[in-house]
Amino acid sequence: MRKQLVTLVTLLGLFVSGAALAEQRVLRGHVLLVEKNDETRPASGAQVELPGYGNPARTDSSGMFRLFLPDAFKAGDPVTLSVRLKGYRVWSPQEGRTLVPKSLETQVLEVRLLPAGSRKFLSDEGIEQLLRAAMDSTRNQPPESANPRGGTELSRYLADWAHQYGFSAQQVKAEVERWIAEVEKKQDDESRMAVAAFARKDFQAAARHAGASAERKRQRLEELLQKTEAEKQRLGDEVARDYQLQGAAYIQDRKHFGEALQAYEQAVKYVSKQSDPLLWASLWSNLGLSHQLLGMEKRTGTGALEHLEAAVVAYRRAMEVPIREQQPMLWVVTYSNLSHTLLRLGRSSAEERQAEWLKQAVEASRLALQVDVRKTYPTLAENLQTALGTALLELGRRTQGEAGLSLLAQSVEALELALATPTCNCGEKKDPKRQAELHHLLGGTLLDKSMRAHSDEEALREAVRAEKEFRSALSGVTREQAPESWAANQNNLGLALLHQGEHTQGEARFSLLSRAADASCLALSSMSRGTKEWREARQNLHRTVLEYAKAISDYASVLPEDFVLQTRSLESLKLAAYLQGSRLVWPALPRSSPMTPQLEAGLRAMDITLALAFRDSEAVPGELDALRAVIAAQPPDFKISWDFSLLRCFILSEGRLDSSSDWLRTLLQALQADHRDAIFEGLYNARRSFGTH
Repeated sequence: MRKQLVTLVTLLGLFVSGAALAEQRVLRGHVLLVEKNDETRPASGAQVELPGYGNPARTDSSGMFRLFLPDAFKAGDPVTLSVRLKGYRVWSPQEGRTLVPKSLETQVLEVRLLPAGSRKFLSDEGIEQLLRAAMDSTRNQPPESANPRGGTELSRYLADWAHQYGFSAQQVKAEVERWIAEVEKKQDDESRMAVAAFARKDFQAAARHAGASAERKRQRLEELLQKTEAEKQRLGDEVARDYQLQGAAYIQDRKHFGEALQAYEQAVKYVSKQSDPLLWASLWSNLGLSHQLLGMEKRTGTGALEHLEAAVVAYRRAMEVPIREQQPMLWVVTYSNLSHTLLRLGRSSAEERQAEWLKQAVEASRLALQVDVRKTYPTLAENLQTALGTALLELGRRTQGEAGLSLLAQSVEALELALATPTCNCGEKKDPKRQAELHHLLGGTLLDKSMRAHSDEEALREAVRAEKEFRSALSGVTREQAPESWAANQNNLGLALLHQGEHTQGEARFSLLSRAADASCLALSSMSRGTKEWREARQNLHRTVLEYAKAISDYASVLPEDFVLQTRSLESLKLAAYLQGSRLVWPALPRSSPMTPQLEAGLRAMDITLALAFRDSEAVPGELDALRAVIAAQPPDFKISWDFSLLRCFILSEGRLDSSSDWLRTLLQALQADHRDAIFEGLYNARRSFGTH
């Protein structure tokens, strides 16, 4: 719709080689320009082609054209033409729907063009056909692109059509509203009333009218069973299409997926693979989508898996007919939906079946990507690459050895392509939240690669790349906008930094592990306590603390020279000892040059905290007195300059300290006062209040 291209929407046959083309396989046509007073004149120089075959023809001075026709097309088959002529758009046949002539030698197709912006495009018939085409565009959409309120894709289609056909969006909207008002005033056609209700986003009314129309036509069909086969087929198609419209309305309503499934199950009864293969494929794709959405709605359990497996069967039935060349978008969305369904089965089925489902998900994603939609539907192209990357990631995690590493590498490649997918040339910007999710997913894949690397160098390289992706994800979403996503990215950032620290030597190792602890603490502060995610973040923090203590041991038990790293090192040593079930007293700590009053005061505060964690409250008064003695011996401008961030995080996450957490936070706040007397006063108050908290 965004290109100045008139496309007659229908279905193309399979491509055949030039050697197979013969003179009798030429489609002949006549293109006319409709002028004022309905007068016509030949359209000279118009470009006519079968989309996707790249062999266009030009109309001559009399408006005639000749196009080679693939052998797959038989007499009576639907056919699509694409016509380009500056300033004009196709007027008839309506929406360009036409059939291959019975005699290619004697019959000539006629195509009429109107100037862009002609009011004839906004006739009652034109508006109805426009709305039906717009609704067609909302069907078979990938579930992640569906809007819970419905109608967004319909509005976008109408706006795109207005731009292409030379109208303003306001003009088209006004004519659509006029048409809706007239239809609802007359109330003489249930099918038109369904279209009108759908257009104004009253999907339940649309479903009701479409169902009534389908039912009335179904009854009429039963009465006409003795009539000609052609009439039965025509009415059968109409019944199927009305049930299809009913199902689409229920899906857009986002509340009645079961009713949508019933509508599509009725629809497929009236169409055969032989009579109308493309409608048959579309209906089975719709049926699969209904099962898929029901499976997603149920989330877990046998019922969910049954619907998802039924969706797989339906999608595969849809692909029993060759639709890639004739309806490439149906091919794309069907395989895309199939991939999402298989991915969900791979994640939720019994463990022994997961790998097989995921292999099929990878295959379905690759088949969807066989049609290049990057220029026409960049968001869909991005989603397809993301689905492939996700399926490869899940399969790689379940595959051992080099094969698993290869799958992870392919996942990285697919996700990088998703991030690199350009936007359309329509001013549309990429969704920051969606981009953050992609960076998060890519970071997780790189982190998996890092953890399975063969060498320290390779592990470090992939962990650095993972850190970059998690930071990109954090730059696209704030804590306030999406606290759960923000916390997950902080947690994974901590893991990436921890993994770098495990493969780095020297003081840089301390800096990496310190930042890893900070990230884990930020994650914990934004998570609901006790959840699976919170427990994982807490475990990552403990791993980081233990690795920090190991780093000090590897560093000849000498503290770093930087004061901030010294404080973090002492916190880590103390907490690591606690996690291993022991109490490390401060005189036995590594050497510092020298052991300053600031460090001694901080260590005393940690001893108080750990005494409470070990349920040794009797030791606290003595430790408080010793701490006060240290402070009392200092000059008036003395301050500790220790932020205690890791200790605060420990207090927040350690269940044994729940009853003492408020008192401990008050104690640490006192120690962070900016001069000796304020610190001493705070400690005095803490000493008085101890035992009452």
